[in-house]
Amino acid sequence: MHIYDRFSKINTYNYDSFYNIMQSQRAKVIRNELKQHYVSLSLDVFEKTADIPSNCSILIEDWQFDIFFNFINTKKLYIVLSGSRNIGDPLPLFKRWSWNSAFDGSVLYISDPMFYKFKDCTLGWYYGSYEFNIYKYIKKIVEIIHNKYNFQHIIFYGSSGGGFAALQAATYHSNSFAIAINPQIYINRYDYADKFKQHTGIDLNLPDKYNRNRLDILLKKSSSKFFILQNASDKHHCTDHLFPLLKEYHLKPRYGLQNSNNLYLWMYHAFGGHNSQEDMDILQFILIISNIILENNVFSDTECKLAIAVNELWSQLHWFKYVINTFQK
Repeated sequence: MHIYDRFSKINTYNYDSFYNIMQSQRAKVIRNELKQHYVSLSLDVFEKTADIPSNCSILIEDWQFDIFFNFINTKKLYIVLSGSRNIGDPLPLFKRWSWNSAFDGSVLYISDPMFYKFKDCTLGWYYGSYEFNIYKYIKKIVEIIHNKYNFQHIIFYGSSGGGFAALQAATYHSNSFAIAINPQIYINRYDYADKFKQHTGIDLNLPDKYNRNRLDILLKKSSSKFFILQNASDKHHCTDHLFPLLKEYHLKPRYGLQNSNNLYLWMYHAFGGHNSQEDMDILQFILIISNIILENNVFSDTECKLAIAVNELWSQLHWFKYVINTFQK
């Protein structure tokens, strides 16, 4: 049964009653569905299980990896990784989980184990500790699922801190693909780095044996492809993250699409800065362009013109949201 089939008919034509019951279903029914058939497994048991459970917790040493898996087809496996949270948000945290049917492939959500390990941490970057590397085990989990279904493409997806994680994870899985919206690249430059050290004891300015603090080096050495979408109105992420990376690739910033080697860039402009990201409608265009990268490795004039048109739609979408929110206050 698909998660959306859990919604029941509402036996009323009174709007207020309908709305309250609908909200209750959204808040409770879906959350309960995510927890249904929830099992806790060791990594060895998970690897040997005949069928991948839709919801489970994988225990590796003293780290908890929660996953939500929705099988659609064997063409693509999207691994969606989350960024920041608010203290008090229920765990596991699967951002964009309600989008699972909007992707053109199967979808695996992995909650950040950092949130269980460090209770006050609101952004974990799937980092681990100085010795424990979470990305090595994300790779293992993905390989176990991939070996059972033999997907044609492995695609990591996320935004902001989840975008950093998507890029980082793709460097561990050869010939994979990453889609990252407004990601951090140099996490020691992000304003949360000091709080991260306070909550975890990890200094992101120190050398790391796994090179997790030097994502730029990992990207350039990788056989995978990396598709970064960056909002031009997000000054910090342009100045401190994207532009230094572009220098490494000898690329100049440009509105729209461009690429160099294994780096593909889509610069858009949406009012609101960092948090003005994609919705499910824009996602469809992102998937179209991503398919072209996977098939052709380069952008044609057609895709470049399409991106400019989508940019205008993207810009208007967030401008309307801003206007509506302003008048509602």
